[in-house]
Amino acid sequence: MVGKTCISWLKHPLGVLLLKSITMAPRLFKIGTRTSLLAWRQSEMMRDLIQKHHPTAQVALHGIQTRGDQIQDRPLTELEGKDFFVAELDKALIAGETDLTVHSLKDLSTERPAELYLAAIPPRYTPHDVLIFAPDIFSDGRLPSRLVIGTGSPRRKSCIEHHLPDLLPQAGEKPQVSCTPIRGNVETRLKRLYEPSERFPRVDGVVLALAGLERLWAHPKTRAILGPLLQSTHMMVLPLPLFPTAPGQAALAIECRSDDEETKALLKALHCNTTAQAVGRERALLSAMGGGCHLPLGATSFSDERFNEFMWSSVPDEQNQVVSQVMWQPAKALPPLPVKLRAVDGVLAKSKVQTDAPVLSGGIPSDACVFVSHQRALPDSLLRDPQHRRFWVPGVGTWRKLAAKGLLVSGCTDNLGWRRMGDLTENSLLDLPQAAQWHVLTHEQALGWSKSGATVHFTYAFEKQNDLEFKKQLENATHVFWGSASQFFKYHEACPREAHHACGPGKTADRLAEVGLEHYTVFPSRAQWQTWVSERQKN
Repeated sequence: MVGKTCISWLKHPLGVLLLKSITMAPRLFKIGTRTSLLAWRQSEMMRDLIQKHHPTAQVALHGIQTRGDQIQDRPLTELEGKDFFVAELDKALIAGETDLTVHSLKDLSTERPAELYLAAIPPRYTPHDVLIFAPDIFSDGRLPSRLVIGTGSPRRKSCIEHHLPDLLPQAGEKPQVSCTPIRGNVETRLKRLYEPSERFPRVDGVVLALAGLERLWAHPKTRAILGPLLQSTHMMVLPLPLFPTAPGQAALAIECRSDDEETKALLKALHCNTTAQAVGRERALLSAMGGGCHLPLGATSFSDERFNEFMWSSVPDEQNQVVSQVMWQPAKALPPLPVKLRAVDGVLAKSKVQTDAPVLSGGIPSDACVFVSHQRALPDSLLRDPQHRRFWVPGVGTWRKLAAKGLLVSGCTDNLGWRRMGDLTENSLLDLPQAAQWHVLTHEQALGWSKSGATVHFTYAFEKQNDLEFKKQLENATHVFWGSASQFFKYHEACPREAHHACGPGKTADRLAEVGLEHYTVFPSRAQWQTWVSERQKN
């Protein structure tokens, strides 16, 4: 009787499920991945993240060779077709040989097979490109007059040849920069800095995605491979306003089959909405331009609570000249411009009252990281003898001016202010110190640096002079762009109450936000403010 009851129960649907749960082994989720060092490392990271959220999940990696991996002797632009690093992974996933795939999002075309589902986009890493110079490139303290940079990317080639000469230290004439095609995985391209041959002549520098290097550097096994190749090299983090990255760069994409609900549920916890929205804007631009990996389009989206979302982009025009622009969507609509617009640019006014007073308040160690807040702030003594210091600047304007004086600049905060440095110090590969170990060069009236934690050196001042002309401009102003917080607090009472105040991101924005202005907007840069007010001035 008992035996018959058990048999009857096992024929019941609930009994069948119970029997399966008892007798069946847990599902093994297979990740399809390319076999390169970076692709494998990225898949290992996603495996570990899945198991962090689902401790009992069994996950294994399944290596697959793609066409892009197999063909190393030609640039991708010379190959027909698309999805060079994806097609074989897609085939295995659709066939059920794997359960999910981990891609570098920038490798995915904007049109994907209907059988596949984008289940997760994890948080993005630092999106910048980084230029890595050969160890002996600065052996005599100066750059050679001609530099050859290795890259297989049409986008990088276009931006490097157009912008890089202005960012390199110049001794009289700008160095001539050209690019040569280079293919292969990360370690293969780094070896080109050391291994000249008849077939592959050595290059002076290579350009790589900073995020890929950061992921490799984070694990002891891959760091051991990367370490000897990066030893004694110099890294230059390329500024996003001039070098927007490939759409989706630094983000990963995890796909599964569209009908695989179990894997979808497994991957849900890995998804980051903020990253997905940012790369979605970049890929929408790529799709609108009908592009794939052959299109030299750069697009990097960024969001900030002070001025909402914007995107740096660049693409060559018909004359192969790089056209850079910023696409900005304010958090709220900008107010209508009055018919009688009287816009005052405080940056122009401030430049008229500046005077040099280069006095360092204390020494700066020979290996320190130095943030030069303005090209005026760098004393000649540091310019003549930079030693092993690493110099960073606020944006490309200061970078260009210091490079013209002969200074080697390592990077900038992309005109987004000092707080942006906090994101960069989290990158272990760059080995940047926390705020307390930085040395900041600025003017003696600068406000807000006491909260930064850095050691501040006041290296110049502003003359006390007759400023009646500037005050008179402000008395009739409808719109004012402030060049600094100290300028605002000194002159803002001269403005009409209904005047619209504006500034760029950074310390000025932080201080003005504390005031509670009625008419106030933070712009991604001064250029966006100039474009806005010029719309009325043109009419």
